[in-house]
Parts: sequence; structure tokens; C-alpha cells
Amino acid sequence: MKIVLVYNAGAGSYSSAQDLKKAFADSSIEIMATIKIKPGFEASLKPHIQKGEIIAVVGGDGSISTVASLLRDTSATLMPLPGGTLNHFTKDLSIPQTLPDAISYFKTAKKVKIDTAQVGDKTFINNSGIGIYSDSLLDRDEHERKIGKWPSMVLSIFTSLFRFRTYNVELGGKKYSTPLVFVGNNKYVLNGLTFQRSKLHEGMLSVYMVIGKSRLNLLWAVIGLVAGRKNVYKKLKSFTTKSIVIRTNKSVRVSRDGEHEKMASPLHYKVNESSLYILQQT
Repeated sequence: MKIVLVYNAGAGSYSSAQDLKKAFADSSIEIMATIKIKPGFEASLKPHIQKGEIIAVVGGDGSISTVASLLRDTSATLMPLPGGTLNHFTKDLSIPQTLPDAISYFKTAKKVKIDTAQVGDKTFINNSGIGIYSDSLLDRDEHERKIGKWPSMVLSIFTSLFRFRTYNVELGGKKYSTPLVFVGNNKYVLNGLTFQRSKLHEGMLSVYMVIGKSRLNLLWAVIGLVAGRKNVYKKLKSFTTKSIVIRTNKSVRVSRDGEHEKMASPLHYKVNESSLYILQQT
């Protein structure tokens, strides 16, 4: 197998091309080129995408998502390797979470198609949303350089809960007040305290929205989900769809696979069925 290796030097324990080449040394995978994720790296990657090559990405969800957006609707194939803090995408695909084991996994993987999703013209592979989590990402970035990634994540969540903003949104012609809207690429279900997927080719979005303006509503929605209570729908609206429009009375901070940016209303979400080639064991 021949690959083009794209890596994020700031993610994981493999911080250089030399480290990564050592990890691949004992495999039957040949690295044709290495590309570091940095401003303008897309120009270096473009010729390989046009040739329909296998693009291996070592990085977190944000890095993998960035490359996936470039590969969407092309003949190039994504080979996602864990190299970040949370690695939701590779975990959902049941890819081993150590790099040597992940490399071995891909020796017998097949080329398959999965869905991607988008909000506006921005692609995401995991999830997107507005509210507490999206707001916390801004705080996380401000603190990360000073206190590190994990402490900044915890601090930012507590800061967002303390601040507790709510948003007036419109879904399907009905108006709601909410501190959190979550839109997932394919069906997310609660597994312990985390949302996970078992399939990425069902052609749907999963939507969760906490209803109400108080912290208590958010707390009861979380408790209801974890406990599997039947009346959780009173605090949480959830459904699946192929597309959705979220209207707000002002621009909002929108999260996408751990990244964030301000976007103007309305927010148009849709699923792009069978839009991305990946390597996966089937």
C-alpha cells in the first residue's frame, strides 16, 4: 500500500515526520510524501487528491475533519489515524487507539464510502452545534497556551456553565429557548456518559436540543439521558432527519468537530450521503 502522510505536529506523541516514519517502518505501507498541517498545506495536498491517492492523517478530530473536507466528493481515500486528545472519529470506526496497532489495522482494511455532513458550506465528520459546548471552545483556546489542553477544557466548561447563555431558535416553524443544540453526522446514541455512533452510512443527521432557559433543565436532560428515563423528552427534543434549518435572532458561535467560528443565521444543516471514501475493516 502506498500513502501520502498528513500530520499535525502539535497533536499526540508523534510530533515529527521522522517519528511517524519510524512507526510505519515495520509495516508494508510505503510513504510517498509527508505533508505537515500548517497554513497553506492544502496546496501541497491538492495534486495527491486529484490523483485519487490514499491520504493518511495522524491528528485529532479537527485535523482529520479538515482533510476529510478536502477529500469529500473526490476519488481520494481517507486513512484516519488517532493522534489527538479525544479521537472520537477513529473510536467510532473501531480503529485501535495506539498508532502501531492502527497501522496494522489498515493492512486488511477495505475502501468504503461513508457520509459527511455540513453546515452552510462547512463540512464536518462528527458533530456540530451551538450553545454551551460551542461557547466553551472559545474559552478553551484562550486558556490552552497558559495551562494546557485538559485543564483548559475543564475550566472552559465550568466557565460556560457559570455564564450560561441561552439562545432563541426556530426549528420546523416552532420557537424554543435552549442552551444547547447538537447535530450529529448519523445516529448518535448515549454510551455511558458519551455519545457514540456504530454506523456512518445511514444517511441521516441526529439532532438533540435541551429545552428551557434554566441550568436545571440542562441538568435534568443529562440525568434523564444517562438514566434512560422515558420522560426525558420533556427537557430534551431529539429526532433524526436528512436536513434541518436552525434560525436564531443573531449570529452564533458554531462548533464543528472541536473547532468553532461565528456564523450568521439561518444555519442550514444537511447530510451528504456516501460522499467520502475511507479505509475501514468491514
